[in-house]
Amino acid sequence: MTTESHAHKIRPLYEEHGAEDYYRKFADEYENPHLPEIRALLERNFERFDCKGRVLDFAAGGGEVASTLQSLGAKDIVGCDPFTHALFERKTGLPCLQLSFKDVIREGLSGPYSLIVSSFAMHLCPPKDLFSL
Repeated sequence: MTTESHAHKIRPLYEEHGAEDYYRKFADEYENPHLPEIRALLERNFERFDCKGRVLDFAAGGGEVASTLQSLGAKDIVGCDPFTHALFERKTGLPCLQLSFKDVIREGLSGPYSLIVSSFAMHLCPPKDLFSL
C-alpha cells in the first residue's frame, strides 16, 4: 500500500471512530502513513542526533522510527505508545511503554533520554495540553 493511499485510509477512520477508538480497533494493522519521508529525514540527519544515550520513539506506532534508527546504528531504543505497544514490541523486539499523552503530562518520563522522536501523533494531543507535553 502506498503512503498516500494509507494516509487517505486513516483520515476517514479517525473521523469515523475518533483517534482513540481508531487505535483500539486498528492498532495491529497500523502503519505510519509518512514512513518514506520519515525514513529519509532520519537517514539524512542521523549524524546530527545524539543516539549515544537512550532514545525514545514517542507515539511509536509499529516501530518505524525505532527500526530505522536501529538500522543506522542506534542501540538503546524504547518505544512509548498506549495503543500500539504490542505491535511495536512484536515488530521491533524492543520494549514499549504504555503511556498516553495525559500520563506523560501528569507523571513525566522515567529516566533521561538523549533523543526523543515523535514522527506522527502530536496533532492528536489537545492544543491546550501540547505545551505541557
